[in-house]
Amino acid sequence: MIKLYCLIFLNFLIANVFASSDVASSPVGSSTPVVNVDFECDGVYCESIREIFMDVEGERHSLESLREKSRYLALDERIRMFDFEIRKDSDGFHVVYMLKMFERIRSIEIISDHNVRLVDLGRAVYRVGGVYNPASLSRFKEEIHNRLANKGMRGVSLDVDAQSESGEVTLIVSIAVSTILRVKEVRVDSDSEKTLQLYRRRVERFKGRVWDQISFRIEVDAIVSELNSSGFFDAQVRFEENVDDDSGKVFISVFFEFGTRYQFSFRGQRVFSRGELYEAISVDLLNSLGTFDPEVLRSYLVDYYTERGFYDTEINLRVVEGVTIHGLNYKSFFIDIKEGRKLKVEKLSFMGNFLYSDEELKDLFYDKGSVLSKRGYFDLSYKQEFPDILRRLYLKQGYVFAEVDSPAFTRVNGGVEVDFRIRERQKVVLEDIVFNNIPSEIVPQLKSVMINRIDKPINIIELQNDFQRVRDRLLDKGYFFARITNLNDDSILQYKNNFQSVVINFEIDLGRKTYFDGHFVSGLEKTRKIVVDREVRMDRGEVVTPQKVERLRQRLNFLGLFSSVEINPFIINKDADDDYYLVNLLIRVSEKDFGLIEVAPGYRTDIGVKLSTDVSYNNLFGMNRAVSLKTEVNQRLDFANLDSRRREEEKRMLEFLLRGNYSEPYLFNTRFQFDMGASYQRRRFFSFDADIRRFSPEISRSFGQYFSAGLR
Repeated sequence: MIKLYCLIFLNFLIANVFASSDVASSPVGSSTPVVNVDFECDGVYCESIREIFMDVEGERHSLESLREKSRYLALDERIRMFDFEIRKDSDGFHVVYMLKMFERIRSIEIISDHNVRLVDLGRAVYRVGGVYNPASLSRFKEEIHNRLANKGMRGVSLDVDAQSESGEVTLIVSIAVSTILRVKEVRVDSDSEKTLQLYRRRVERFKGRVWDQISFRIEVDAIVSELNSSGFFDAQVRFEENVDDDSGKVFISVFFEFGTRYQFSFRGQRVFSRGELYEAISVDLLNSLGTFDPEVLRSYLVDYYTERGFYDTEINLRVVEGVTIHGLNYKSFFIDIKEGRKLKVEKLSFMGNFLYSDEELKDLFYDKGSVLSKRGYFDLSYKQEFPDILRRLYLKQGYVFAEVDSPAFTRVNGGVEVDFRIRERQKVVLEDIVFNNIPSEIVPQLKSVMINRIDKPINIIELQNDFQRVRDRLLDKGYFFARITNLNDDSILQYKNNFQSVVINFEIDLGRKTYFDGHFVSGLEKTRKIVVDREVRMDRGEVVTPQKVERLRQRLNFLGLFSSVEINPFIINKDADDDYYLVNLLIRVSEKDFGLIEVAPGYRTDIGVKLSTDVSYNNLFGMNRAVSLKTEVNQRLDFANLDSRRREEEKRMLEFLLRGNYSEPYLFNTRFQFDMGASYQRRRFFSFDADIRRFSPEISRSFGQYFSAGLR
């Protein structure tokens, strides 16, 4: 068995190390090599970005593509100033890159004459560990001003002092607030003083607090929502604020307008509960209950039953209006319901159909139908939907101009007869598929991916999907920027022979075939570039497709290191005379926080008091290596879970668990993942105590998207 495991592992290793890559033939290697790169840089980010520029050495470029590549490398947001020189001799290109980096934000300190307790103040612009770009300073101040204003602070004087040291900057934010608005008084008025007592305290509790308009508005909206759910559908709560800028006092006037309270009493309903009917009324008729005639409610309830398959429902409605002891108007609806019954479909007929028999259309009717229709009952909503289903059926068979009228209903013998009238008209045959502006050798491949075929009825339903299939095939062929230019024009379908035949006419902007030249990573702080490099599984000169780019994005997201991943292709020979594109993939990432510390004291009835800690770090040495350590200790307070002998001994001892895990995603720089876990535990069982030691190494590898294998 051990020999078998070793053989499996050896096969995996050979498959990983010696697997050949499928690289499309391309003209990338026909240009001049870059034989030397000098990197001159000033700033704390120099070491993290140096590798990106030095990777140019050994690549092959034309002069124009090398210039584009160099300008492309300068897109990193950490670069403040950038210049380069290119010299060519008999050996190849010699490049000198000269960079000056922005400073890194070491810390952000807030000094204020008031207690400013805003978490992550200005973080949308600057954050600790991020780039300090002085051009964003005004936006940083603006964000702070807006947040302080929302917290009731006026006359804010803001100064930011950037203190630089060794390529890092400390931002000292000095905040002086001349006035902090406080709620001096909350005046409350209402059209019903007695009802107001239930809600007065909700708004008066803001008195004496710092004025926070957002929080107050949230509270008002919550009150209105509660009133609506209590039957006060017309309720409104309005408030005004009057600010004395000199004293910083805020006077709030709040007016509660309860309006009419609506009450509903249902009797006779069996199919639907009172709650279901009340919810339907309050949602659909919320804004019109105060003005409509009672007949509107009667009609609504009849339609409610009809739409659910119950016909001939009778609604008797009585409305009582009055005034409560609190002085509120009320309107009570007493609703007697005589529920209708479901109607059987006694006959289903079709007229004007020649392509399909009546039996085929009936099978389609019941196959696609609602639950009511499948059981043979009349469902008005489905009867109105089925004509669209029929139209789609005919469109798939080339009957582009087919029409299906709304069904006719006839009541007979307590049931209903349903008649559909169809006008099929002529069938349209696909005469030809024309592809303009593309090489002739590609045309058969494009036609092969389409559902629509020449000399067959045109399938209008699949036409949009065929357009997408054609474009996807062009992208798969390496034409990354290909597009169908007349996709939304009438010219894409050209009808002939009195609309009996049609030609699909594609106008295609093919662009140039696109090859992978390299990639550039922006946003790495603690993560090493090699972590991203090994996920970019494309070789220089390989055809670039959207599928490959999307799979790369998924792999980077799957690492769990980045909160966002954005990948954009950048053409480095756009202005050259080449008949192909060379693209670099610009990969922008935002790193997550990698460390986690958890402390969890607690009590369990079986093991007593306990304390556990969990420490983990998901990016050890910036290499996506994960390490975690968990400790747990507990002390039993009784011996109820032990045998009788040990209960008599009453021997107390601490139980504990010490467990560590380590994960290496690329073992020996291969695609094998290595995980190792080890633990030491002391635990009391029912009849014995035990020290348990575990050691569990595991090696695994994924093969494609759907298969993986491992050895433990």
